[in-house]
Amino acid sequence: MPRKPTTVNGQSKGGAVRHFRDLRTAMKLLMGFLLVAVLTVVVGLVGITKIAALEASVQAMYTDSTQAIAYLADSRAEMESATGKGAAS
Repeated sequence: MPRKPTTVNGQSKGGAVRHFRDLRTAMKLLMGFLLVAVLTVVVGLVGITKIAALEASVQAMYTDSTQAIAYLADSRAEMESATGKGAAS
């Protein structure tokens, strides 16, 4: 049985908490599940956005660092072949 709201000077006391407490259990459960669903969607969207930014960072790191290492190895090999120094020395 729902409680009667207490009033002070004709106005309801308790506000949103009182209103929530007066709801039926099924409605409270529904609101809870909807809140969890909304939070799940928000977390998922933030995750997808961050993954896209991470992919761009990884691509930049590959371009700036890993390819530079390969270019240094190529330069060293060319320098060794030009000076006549081989890997056996």
